[in-house]
Amino acid sequence: IVAWYLTRSPARKITGISALAADISAHDLSRRIEVHGPHDEITELSGQINTMFARLEAAFAGQERFVANASHELRTPITTARTALEAPLTQGSVPEHLQPYLRRALRANQRMEELIAALLMLARSKHIAPDDVTDVDPTSLITHTTDDLAEQIQARRLTVTADLPPLGATSVHGHQPSLVIAVHNLLTNAVQHNRDNGQISVRVENIDG
Repeated sequence: IVAWYLTRSPARKITGISALAADISAHDLSRRIEVHGPHDEITELSGQINTMFARLEAAFAGQERFVANASHELRTPITTARTALEAPLTQGSVPEHLQPYLRRALRANQRMEELIAALLMLARSKHIAPDDVTDVDPTSLITHTTDDLAEQIQARRLTVTADLPPLGATSVHGHQPSLVIAVHNLLTNAVQHNRDNGQISVRVENIDG
């Protein structure tokens, strides 16, 4: 009985430490292991793990502050660039053959704004709120992303085959900035990791259930 008690008590401590370590995530590094009982190898290990969690918490907090500050500073020049591009288009002072280039620049500017919004969301370590979820047209999203990558696609002489539903025919319920980043990353990888004169196939399909 004495031997069982002596081995059972440390085992419970180790089980508790393991459960807490598995439950802690980057969104909650403030939790600590409660250290009880006499000073032994297990309590010393618990103290070292708590110190590690404290350092990780400080590192994540510093990273979040950096991303938040950088994203905030980027908003002003991006907003200025968007205004400078929209003004001549609205006034009709841009020659017709140059208008597609300005519209492409505006789409790239919008994508940067959405990327900054996504970075701020990640920096604040918040879950996506219900109000941030909308219906996104995947056809429009893919078409705009393909247009943004048109120069890279032409430079590598790639053939893009798109099997997409008509605009407005289908939608994806999700967080638009995150979807923009995901689609852009997928298509960028398809371009960069392709071979010259290669092919890219994109398809949107409704899956019931």
